[in-house]
Parts: sequence; structure tokens; C-alpha cells
Amino acid sequence: QWYQRRVHGKQWYQRRVHGKQWYQRRVHGKQWYQRRVHGKQWYQRRVHGDDRKAFMEEVKTTQTSDKHHKKEKTHTRFKFIDKGFNGGKDTDAVGKNSNRTTFECQVHFPRQFAALRMVACGGDKKFTHSLSRCNRWSATGGKKGSFAKTCDERYILKYVQKTEFQRFTDTAEKYFEHMARSFYKKYPSVLCQILGVYQVSWSVGGQKVKNRYILVMPNLFYGRQIASLDVSEDVHKWSQGCRIFDLKGSMRNRYIDNKTKERPQNVLHDGNFVEFTQGFPVPLDDTSKEFLYAAIHNDTLFLTQSEIVDYSILVGIDEQRSELLIGIIDYLRQYHLREKAEEIAKSFGVMTGGHKPTVIEPRAYKQRFRAAMDRYFMVAPDRCSKRPLRPKGKSIEDAVREIHINC
Repeated sequence: QWYQRRVHGKQWYQRRVHGKQWYQRRVHGKQWYQRRVHGKQWYQRRVHGDDRKAFMEEVKTTQTSDKHHKKEKTHTRFKFIDKGFNGGKDTDAVGKNSNRTTFECQVHFPRQFAALRMVACGGDKKFTHSLSRCNRWSATGGKKGSFAKTCDERYILKYVQKTEFQRFTDTAEKYFEHMARSFYKKYPSVLCQILGVYQVSWSVGGQKVKNRYILVMPNLFYGRQIASLDVSEDVHKWSQGCRIFDLKGSMRNRYIDNKTKERPQNVLHDGNFVEFTQGFPVPLDDTSKEFLYAAIHNDTLFLTQSEIVDYSILVGIDEQRSELLIGIIDYLRQYHLREKAEEIAKSFGVMTGGHKPTVIEPRAYKQRFRAAMDRYFMVAPDRCSKRPLRPKGKSIEDAVREIHINC
């Protein structure tokens, strides 16, 4: 035994005497060994409980069969036919029913989104009831006809391009994991959740099939009175309600002059936000600022790992209730060759003293976004705020600088 330990080493001897399982448990720890022996789902259920297991089983977007090693389908398809007013009796010259309309709907990740809606909005009953009736909605800042809103104004339907749709479905597993950390580990997050992903197609009388790619999101300003601008006298004159800003942290082409537009826009940009606050940050209490800082840190970290850029934070200032409504939106654009070419083409203006392009590489976009949110929102101490202690061996200026950066 002494000779074997001396020649082959202590680790080899322990593995030979006590066995491979004992050695793995000793080296990697008890938790690693339990996950390896009993599986990831069993370990999550043991650590986090049955509720965590129920959600995480649905989060698993691709499951592998041990026998065939093939990925299961991540979508469900529904199809139905509307024969028209005459029950399909009208035919054209070719003999096809001219009034017959074929509808097809593909529900992507149905189990995962059903589990997400269970914890986010209380299940599918109210969700499907709201989606049963929708109207077109002309959202300020978006493309014409690219949005719809349910009649009860609870949810917003966004029509996206096929490329953006495919990019989201490719990174959907990371999205569900981020939502699981937010709901079950209580990680702060202000990400405006996507509650459903659908591909709807239809054809009339055997003609070419038309496709629509739809994302369903909650209405951030549900139950709030949205303010409108009166530009006849003063650009700062608002009706009583909620003021809305779309902030990206960039000042390049991020100002809307409603005086020169026939149709005023209710959703304004970074330049308008700085003008509205007169260059001062919006004050928040300690708890709100701490939550906002942690939420932006978590969400931007997730978006950067997914190589997503051009996202923004939608801010609504409700002066009647003295509340701030915040949500990160438009997180569908990934940094690929097209975005790289756009960054290079728009970077020539930086040499002449202009601002950097809005779309830059993900890590730089994350840093600029975080720095801008720190400038836009600050801590307003109150009676409940804890007085920070001055560290020993540091000047007052250094201590204040550290406190400001940490908050």
C-alpha cells in the first residue's frame, strides 16, 4: 500500500481503495455527486422545492431522447378553415373556393410560456380571454401597423420580422432561465416579459400564404392615463397623466422636436428627458434605487450574454400617483454583421466631435446603458436612509465618490 501510494499518488490510491463514486464525491462535493447520480431535475426539486421543479421542467426547451438522440418539437400547430358566407359553394374559374380562407397558427414553446404565464399573470384563462378581441394600435415610435392592443388594454401584440422572430426562438432557453431566476430566486428584473410567441399564416382561395410573427407582452401602462402633448403654445405643456420616455443612453439623434411635426409624439427620447428634467436626475428613495440598479445590472448582463443590442428602457412618470413605471423593451436585435457595418459607417462622425452610434458592440452598449441610467436616476435620502460611515484612512472626497458609485 505504501509503495502504491508513493508510485501512483494519493489520489490514485484513494480511488482504488474507496471506489470511483467515493472519490468523485470527495473531490467535487456532495451536491455535484447528487446531480450526477440522480439528475438535474431531482437536484432542483430537492434544493428549491416542488414549485421550482414544476417551472424548471417547462423551462427545458429541448429534450434529448436517450434512444434516438433527436430533439423534440418546440411548437404546436393549429389549423382551421373558414368556408365563407355561402358555405364554400362559390368557386372561381379554376374550380377553387374563392371565399375559403385557411388559417394556421404555430404556438412556439407552449409548455414553457404556459408555465411563465402561470406565475406572471395568473394562468391562461384571463390571457386567452384578453387575446380574443384586439384592435390595431398606432404606437408612437414604431412602424405603422406593427402593433395591436387587446380591447381591455392588458396586453400588446408586436408584429416583428422573421429574422428577429428566429433570433428570439434560438435564444429562448436563456430567456426562460432568466425569468426563472427572477421569479424563484427573486433576482431583481425590469425586463418587460414576453408571454407568448406565435406565427400566424392564412391564405384566401388557395392564394399565396401570408405570415405574421407575433410577440405578446403586457401593457406597462395598463390602467394609467397617458398624457398628451399640446404643442400649440409650449412643448413642455402636458395634460395630466403619465409622461413617457424611451431611453437608450445615447444622445445621437435622440431628440424629438414636436413643434415641427404635424402629429406630436407622446413617447420621447433621451434628449427630451434631459430637457424635461433640466439636466438633473430623477430622485428615488434608497429601496427603489437599489432595486433599479440591481435589476438593470441583471437584465443587461443577460442581454449581453445573448449578444443583444439596441434595447431601451421605457419610463413612465405618473405625476398623479407619484410613481415611476419602468420596463426594458425591444430586446430582439442581435449584434451580427449588419450591426457591425452600421457601427463602422456611423463612427466617422465621432472624429468630428459627434456622438457615438446608437448601436455598438454588446459590452460597450451595456456599459453605456448602465452609466446613463445612473445619470438619469439618483438616490434622495430620507429619514429611513442609513447614514454611511466614513472609512478610516480615506478623505471625504474619496468616501463620497465610492458611495456614489456603489448606489
